[in-house]
Amino acid sequence: MTISEAIARCDLVKPNQFDDQTKVEWLTRLDGKVWWDVIRSHEGAPEGEMPRYTTADMEKTLLVPDPYAEEVYVRYLQSMIDLENAEISKYNQSAAMYNAAYQVFAAWYNRTHLPVSAGGPRGCGGGGGGPCPLPVSAGPLQI
Repeated sequence: MTISEAIARCDLVKPNQFDDQTKVEWLTRLDGKVWWDVIRSHEGAPEGEMPRYTTADMEKTLLVPDPYAEEVYVRYLQSMIDLENAEISKYNQSAAMYNAAYQVFAAWYNRTHLPVSAGGPRGCGGGGGGPCPLPVSAGPLQI
């Protein structure tokens, strides 16, 4: 799914006053979360930094693949619209739907992609930099 497809689908099902630039910023934030929390800790992750989009990137493909993309991206945009409009009960519902879709995608990704080996997640010798989120063992576990 491209950025323009996600925005068009959202606008079709939830008309709103927010411009494309705002929605691109939201999608950038979401893909940053996807890249940081899910993709970068697995083998085959693209090298480099997390994606940063502008309105010039409307035809770029977002990170979450089909069949998960529409539910994740459109639900996220809907929840952000509800949040920014201070429609809290609608936000609670749309955020719950987004969170469920995101968890389904993350679970699929974790099942179908091997985690980075040789030192654990990136940042622990896996090639991504940053601090290691796991404690370093001082030796074999003593029982």
